[in-house]
Amino acid sequence: MRGTSSSRSNEVNEGDGVCPRCHTQGARKVSNSSQNSGREYIKCLRCDKFLKWVNHENDMDSRIIMMLTEIKNELAELRMMVKLIEKGQSTMYMLLVGVIVVLEIGRAS
Repeated sequence: MRGTSSSRSNEVNEGDGVCPRCHTQGARKVSNSSQNSGREYIKCLRCDKFLKWVNHENDMDSRIIMMLTEIKNELAELRMMVKLIEKGQSTMYMLLVGVIVVLEIGRAS
């Protein structure tokens, strides 16, 4: 093994997760917010401040795919609900016709 230095430390600069206030290396965290659920970000360990999103471009692609999948599932549910409503309406029309027939029969006698 080489020394204790990490190749990662060579890649770090001001834009790569080092806090501009205290110059402490940030840590990766996972967001729990509803808007960014599961999204990774870097947070300063000393200042406790947000520094940046991790893999923003790849993350946006996966979020778009996830959102499109959710929209597709919602659309399928809505289509199913529309079919149930249409089926319910046709049943309601049949009941209405039945009531009218019964009323007419009662009137005729």
